[in-house]
Amino acid sequence: MSIAEELPSARFNQVALSVSSRERSLAFYRDVIGFTHVGGTEAFRGKTTEQVQGMSGAASKVYWLMDDRPYFQLELFEFECPVGQPLAATRKPHDIGYSRLRIAVTDLAACKPLQVMELNDRRVGLLIDPDGVMIELCEDITLKGPRLTGVALNVPDLAIAKQSFVEGCGCVVLDESPPDWGVLWGERDVNKQTLLLEGETITLELNYYCSPRSAAWPTGHQLADTGILNVALGFRKSADIKNRLAAMEAVGFKPNRPLVGAPGVFLLTYSSDIQGFSVETLMVSSLLMGGLGFKPATAFDRGLMKFLAVIS
Repeated sequence: MSIAEELPSARFNQVALSVSSRERSLAFYRDVIGFTHVGGTEAFRGKTTEQVQGMSGAASKVYWLMDDRPYFQLELFEFECPVGQPLAATRKPHDIGYSRLRIAVTDLAACKPLQVMELNDRRVGLLIDPDGVMIELCEDITLKGPRLTGVALNVPDLAIAKQSFVEGCGCVVLDESPPDWGVLWGERDVNKQTLLLEGETITLELNYYCSPRSAAWPTGHQLADTGILNVALGFRKSADIKNRLAAMEAVGFKPNRPLVGAPGVFLLTYSSDIQGFSVETLMVSSLLMGGLGFKPATAFDRGLMKFLAVIS
Protein backbone atom coordinates (compact mmCIF):
# COMPACT_ATOMS: atom_id res chain seq x y z
CA MET A 1 0.00 0.00 0.00
CA SER A 2 1.34 3.47 -0.94
CA ILE A 3 1.73 6.37 1.50
CA ALA A 4 -1.15 8.19 -0.22
CA GLU A 5 -3.48 5.21 0.26
CA GLU A 6 -2.66 5.09 3.98
CA LEU A 7 -3.53 8.75 4.52
CA PRO A 8 -7.01 10.13 5.18
CA SER A 9 -8.81 12.07 2.45
CA ALA A 10 -7.98 15.71 1.91
CA ARG A 11 -9.22 18.39 4.27
CA PHE A 12 -8.77 21.94 3.06
CA ASN A 13 -8.40 24.37 5.95
CA GLN A 14 -7.77 27.62 4.10
CA VAL A 15 -8.53 29.58 0.96
CA ALA A 16 -6.12 32.49 0.35
CA LEU A 17 -6.72 35.62 -1.72
CA SER A 18 -4.26 38.25 -2.86
CA VAL A 19 -6.03 41.59 -2.51
CA SER A 20 -5.17 45.19 -3.42
CA SER A 21 -6.49 46.47 -0.06
CA ARG A 22 -7.00 44.23 2.94
CA GLU A 23 -9.19 46.88 4.59
CA ARG A 24 -11.52 47.06 1.60
CA SER A 25 -11.65 43.28 1.21
CA LEU A 26 -12.19 42.84 4.94
CA ALA A 27 -15.19 45.18 4.79
CA PHE A 28 -16.62 43.20 1.86
CA TYR A 29 -16.20 39.68 3.25
CA ARG A 30 -17.18 40.70 6.79
CA ASP A 31 -19.99 43.20 6.17
CA VAL A 32 -21.46 42.00 2.85
CA ILE A 33 -20.90 38.24 3.09
CA GLY A 34 -20.94 37.97 6.89
CA PHE A 35 -17.70 36.15 7.73
CA THR A 36 -16.13 36.77 11.14
CA HIS A 37 -12.87 38.71 11.37
CA VAL A 38 -10.65 36.84 13.83
CA GLY A 39 -7.27 38.54 13.52
CA GLY A 40 -4.34 39.26 11.26
CA THR A 41 -0.59 39.70 11.07
CA GLU A 42 2.13 41.77 9.44
CA ALA A 43 4.83 39.21 10.28
CA PHE A 44 4.87 37.39 6.92
CA ARG A 45 8.12 38.84 5.60
CA GLY A 46 11.83 37.99 5.59
CA LYS A 47 13.92 35.24 4.03
CA THR A 48 11.78 32.31 5.20
CA THR A 49 8.62 33.91 3.81
CA GLU A 50 10.43 34.64 0.53
CA GLN A 51 11.40 30.98 0.25
CA VAL A 52 8.01 29.57 1.21
CA GLN A 53 6.06 31.83 -1.16
CA GLY A 54 8.68 31.72 -3.89
CA MET A 55 8.88 35.52 -4.35
CA SER A 56 11.93 37.68 -3.76
CA GLY A 57 11.32 40.26 -1.06
CA ALA A 58 7.86 38.87 -0.23
CA ALA A 59 6.16 40.96 2.45
CA SER A 60 2.47 41.27 3.21
CA LYS A 61 -0.21 42.37 5.63
CA VAL A 62 -2.82 39.70 6.32
CA TYR A 63 -6.33 39.45 7.72
CA TRP A 64 -8.05 36.19 8.69
CA LEU A 65 -11.79 35.49 8.56
CA MET A 66 -13.80 32.43 9.54
CA ASP A 67 -17.21 30.97 8.80
CA ASP A 68 -18.99 28.62 11.20
CA ARG A 69 -16.42 25.78 11.09
CA PRO A 70 -13.35 25.15 13.22
CA TYR A 71 -9.88 25.06 11.67
CA PHE A 72 -10.97 26.73 8.43
CA GLN A 73 -10.27 30.28 7.30
CA LEU A 74 -10.33 32.78 4.47
CA GLU A 75 -6.96 34.52 4.32
CA LEU A 76 -6.53 38.00 2.78
CA PHE A 77 -2.97 38.92 1.70
CA GLU A 78 -2.16 42.51 0.80
CA PHE A 79 1.34 42.33 -0.64
CA GLU A 80 3.68 45.25 -0.06
CA CYS A 81 6.31 43.40 -2.10
CA PRO A 82 6.10 42.34 -4.82
CA VAL A 83 3.22 44.46 -6.12
CA GLY A 84 0.98 42.11 -8.07
CA GLN A 85 -0.82 42.61 -11.35
CA PRO A 86 -4.62 43.22 -11.20
CA LEU A 87 -5.26 39.71 -12.50
CA ALA A 88 -8.76 39.07 -11.10
CA ALA A 89 -10.18 42.19 -12.77
CA THR A 90 -8.74 41.39 -16.20
CA ARG A 91 -9.06 37.61 -16.51
CA LYS A 92 -12.01 35.96 -18.25
CA PRO A 93 -14.03 33.34 -16.31
CA HIS A 94 -12.56 30.53 -18.44
CA ASP A 95 -8.89 31.59 -18.19
CA ILE A 96 -6.30 29.40 -16.48
CA GLY A 97 -6.05 29.45 -12.70
CA TYR A 98 -8.20 29.55 -9.58
CA SER A 99 -11.27 31.33 -10.92
CA ARG A 100 -14.32 31.37 -8.62
CA LEU A 101 -15.52 31.01 -5.05
CA ARG A 102 -18.81 29.40 -4.05
CA ILE A 103 -20.36 30.66 -0.82
CA ALA A 104 -23.60 29.52 0.83
CA VAL A 105 -25.59 32.26 2.56
CA THR A 106 -28.80 32.26 4.57
CA ASP A 107 -30.28 35.32 2.83
CA LEU A 108 -29.35 35.89 -0.79
CA ALA A 109 -31.00 39.31 -1.02
CA ALA A 110 -29.01 40.65 1.93
CA CYS A 111 -25.79 40.27 -0.08
CA LYS A 112 -27.21 42.37 -2.94
CA PRO A 113 -26.08 40.07 -5.77
CA LEU A 114 -25.77 41.41 -9.31
CA GLN A 115 -28.35 38.89 -10.45
CA VAL A 116 -30.46 36.09 -8.98
CA MET A 117 -31.85 32.99 -10.67
CA GLU A 118 -33.11 29.47 -10.03
CA LEU A 119 -30.38 27.09 -11.17
CA ASN A 120 -29.92 23.38 -10.58
CA ASP A 121 -32.87 23.42 -8.14
CA ARG A 122 -31.25 26.16 -6.06
CA ARG A 123 -31.69 29.90 -5.68
CA VAL A 124 -28.35 31.40 -6.63
CA GLY A 125 -26.75 34.76 -7.24
CA LEU A 126 -23.63 36.31 -8.70
CA LEU A 127 -21.35 38.68 -6.83
CA ILE A 128 -17.97 40.22 -7.65
CA ASP A 129 -15.53 41.08 -4.84
CA PRO A 130 -13.58 44.38 -4.76
CA ASP A 131 -10.71 42.96 -6.84
CA GLY A 132 -12.90 41.20 -9.40
CA VAL A 133 -13.05 37.68 -7.96
CA MET A 134 -16.26 36.00 -9.09
CA ILE A 135 -18.47 34.56 -6.34
CA GLU A 136 -21.37 32.14 -6.77
CA LEU A 137 -23.85 32.64 -3.96
CA CYS A 138 -26.13 29.76 -3.02
CA GLU A 139 -29.03 30.31 -0.63
CA ASP A 140 -29.24 27.81 2.22
CA ILE A 141 -31.67 28.74 4.98
CA THR A 142 -30.58 25.75 7.10
CA LEU A 143 -27.25 27.38 7.90
CA LYS A 144 -26.67 29.71 10.85
CA GLY A 145 -24.34 31.92 8.83
CA PRO A 146 -22.33 32.11 5.59
CA ARG A 147 -20.09 29.23 4.60
CA LEU A 148 -17.37 29.06 1.95
CA THR A 149 -18.21 25.82 0.14
CA GLY A 150 -16.19 25.66 -3.06
CA VAL A 151 -13.37 26.87 -5.30
CA ALA A 152 -13.12 26.49 -9.07
CA LEU A 153 -9.86 25.91 -10.94
CA ASN A 154 -9.44 26.08 -14.72
CA VAL A 155 -6.71 23.77 -15.98
CA PRO A 156 -4.90 23.09 -19.29
CA ASP A 157 -5.01 19.30 -18.78
CA LEU A 158 -7.77 17.64 -16.76
CA ALA A 159 -6.05 14.26 -16.41
CA ILE A 160 -2.93 15.84 -14.94
CA ALA A 161 -5.01 18.01 -12.59
CA LYS A 162 -6.93 14.93 -11.42
CA GLN A 163 -3.66 13.17 -10.67
CA SER A 164 -2.40 16.19 -8.74
CA PHE A 165 -5.45 16.70 -6.59
CA VAL A 166 -6.75 13.14 -6.20
CA GLU A 167 -3.58 11.03 -6.03
CA GLY A 168 -1.40 13.80 -4.64
CA CYS A 169 -3.61 15.92 -2.38
CA GLY A 170 -6.04 13.17 -1.44
CA CYS A 171 -9.28 14.66 -2.79
CA VAL A 172 -12.16 12.30 -3.61
CA VAL A 173 -14.05 12.42 -6.92
CA LEU A 174 -17.63 13.51 -6.22
CA ASP A 175 -19.00 13.87 -9.75
CA GLU A 176 -17.47 13.40 -13.19
CA SER A 177 -20.26 15.41 -14.82
CA PRO A 178 -21.59 17.89 -12.25
CA PRO A 179 -24.36 20.42 -12.95
CA ASP A 180 -23.11 23.42 -14.89
CA TRP A 181 -23.39 26.92 -13.39
CA GLY A 182 -21.99 28.84 -16.36
CA VAL A 183 -25.25 30.55 -17.26
CA LEU A 184 -24.96 32.49 -13.99
CA TRP A 185 -22.00 34.49 -15.37
CA GLY A 186 -23.19 34.52 -18.97
CA GLU A 187 -21.44 31.53 -20.55
CA ARG A 188 -22.87 30.64 -23.95
CA ASP A 189 -21.77 28.06 -26.54
CA VAL A 190 -19.10 26.68 -24.23
CA ASN A 191 -17.57 23.23 -24.53
CA LYS A 192 -15.90 22.20 -21.28
CA GLN A 193 -15.19 19.16 -19.16
CA THR A 194 -15.68 19.38 -15.41
CA LEU A 195 -14.64 17.21 -12.49
CA LEU A 196 -15.96 17.93 -8.99
CA LEU A 197 -13.70 16.88 -6.11
CA GLU A 198 -14.45 16.63 -2.39
CA GLY A 199 -12.06 18.28 0.05
CA GLU A 200 -14.21 17.88 3.20
CA THR A 201 -14.68 21.59 3.92
CA ILE A 202 -14.92 22.73 0.30
CA THR A 203 -15.35 21.20 -3.13
CA LEU A 204 -12.73 21.79 -5.79
CA GLU A 205 -14.18 22.15 -9.28
CA LEU A 206 -11.68 21.35 -12.05
CA ASN A 207 -12.58 22.73 -15.48
CA TYR A 208 -10.97 22.13 -18.86
CA TYR A 209 -12.28 24.43 -21.58
CA CYS A 210 -12.25 22.94 -25.06
CA SER A 211 -13.94 26.04 -26.46
CA PRO A 212 -13.29 28.86 -25.90
CA ARG A 213 -9.70 28.01 -25.06
CA SER A 214 -8.40 29.25 -21.75
CA ALA A 215 -5.80 32.01 -21.84
CA ALA A 216 -2.60 31.22 -19.96
CA TRP A 217 -1.34 33.32 -17.07
CA PRO A 218 0.00 36.72 -18.15
CA THR A 219 3.73 37.23 -18.54
CA GLY A 220 5.36 37.65 -15.15
CA HIS A 221 2.50 36.01 -13.22
CA GLN A 222 3.20 35.45 -9.52
CA LEU A 223 1.23 34.65 -6.38
CA ALA A 224 1.01 38.34 -5.50
CA ASP A 225 -1.26 38.99 -8.50
CA THR A 226 -4.75 39.83 -7.23
CA GLY A 227 -7.24 36.99 -7.13
CA ILE A 228 -7.45 33.54 -5.59
CA LEU A 229 -3.87 32.78 -4.53
CA ASN A 230 -4.16 29.13 -3.47
CA VAL A 231 -5.86 26.61 -1.21
CA ALA A 232 -4.31 24.90 1.80
CA LEU A 233 -4.47 21.33 3.05
CA GLY A 234 -4.75 21.27 6.84
CA PHE A 235 -3.21 18.81 9.29
CA ARG A 236 -3.00 18.36 13.05
CA LYS A 237 -0.08 15.91 13.18
CA SER A 238 3.49 16.28 11.92
CA ALA A 239 3.53 12.77 10.48
CA ASP A 240 0.40 13.42 8.41
CA ILE A 241 1.68 16.59 6.77
CA LYS A 242 5.03 14.98 5.98
CA ASN A 243 3.41 11.89 4.47
CA ARG A 244 0.93 13.92 2.43
CA LEU A 245 3.68 16.17 1.11
CA ALA A 246 5.60 13.07 0.07
CA ALA A 247 2.52 11.82 -1.81
CA MET A 248 2.20 15.19 -3.53
CA GLU A 249 5.85 15.16 -4.55
CA ALA A 250 5.39 11.66 -5.97
CA VAL A 251 2.92 13.04 -8.57
CA GLY A 252 5.02 16.06 -9.48
CA PHE A 253 4.40 18.75 -6.87
CA LYS A 254 7.54 20.76 -6.11
CA PRO A 255 7.73 22.45 -2.69
CA ASN A 256 9.23 25.94 -2.79
CA ARG A 257 11.29 24.78 0.18
CA PRO A 258 11.13 21.97 2.77
CA LEU A 259 8.60 22.31 5.58
CA VAL A 260 9.40 25.15 7.96
CA GLY A 261 8.36 25.54 11.59
CA ALA A 262 8.51 23.33 14.65
CA PRO A 263 7.33 19.68 14.49
CA GLY A 264 4.23 19.16 16.60
CA VAL A 265 3.53 22.91 16.77
CA PHE A 266 3.53 24.51 13.33
CA LEU A 267 4.71 23.34 9.88
CA LEU A 268 4.08 24.72 6.40
CA THR A 269 5.27 25.13 2.86
CA TYR A 270 3.87 26.09 -0.54
CA SER A 271 4.12 23.66 -3.46
CA SER A 272 3.22 23.87 -7.15
CA ASP A 273 2.02 20.96 -9.26
CA ILE A 274 3.18 20.13 -12.79
CA GLN A 275 0.78 22.71 -14.24
CA GLY A 276 1.88 25.44 -11.84
CA PHE A 277 -1.03 25.51 -9.39
CA SER A 278 -0.12 26.46 -5.83
CA VAL A 279 -1.23 24.42 -2.83
CA GLU A 280 -0.16 25.12 0.73
CA THR A 281 0.33 22.35 3.27
CA LEU A 282 -0.20 23.59 6.82
CA MET A 283 -0.09 21.96 10.25
CA VAL A 284 -1.19 24.04 13.27
CA SER A 285 -1.35 22.79 16.86
CA SER A 286 -4.09 23.80 19.27
CA LEU A 287 -1.57 26.15 20.95
CA LEU A 288 -1.39 28.41 17.88
CA MET A 289 -5.00 28.31 16.65
CA GLY A 290 -5.78 31.80 17.91
CA GLY A 291 -2.45 33.27 16.90
CA LEU A 292 -2.81 32.05 13.32
CA GLY A 293 -6.42 32.98 12.74
CA PHE A 294 -8.28 29.73 13.29
CA LYS A 295 -10.24 31.18 16.20
CA PRO A 296 -10.66 34.71 17.59
CA ALA A 297 -7.32 35.86 18.98
CA THR A 298 -7.00 36.59 22.70
CA ALA A 299 -4.39 38.77 24.41
CA PHE A 300 -2.49 35.56 25.20
CA ASP A 301 -2.50 34.56 21.52
CA ARG A 302 -1.18 37.93 20.41
CA GLY A 303 1.50 37.92 23.09
CA LEU A 304 2.59 34.41 22.19
CA MET A 305 2.94 35.27 18.51
CA LYS A 306 5.02 38.37 19.34
CA PHE A 307 7.27 36.22 21.53
CA LEU A 308 7.70 33.61 18.81
CA ALA A 309 8.52 36.32 16.28
CA VAL A 310 11.26 37.65 18.54
CA ILE A 311 12.93 34.28 19.12
CA SER A 312 12.55 32.95 15.59
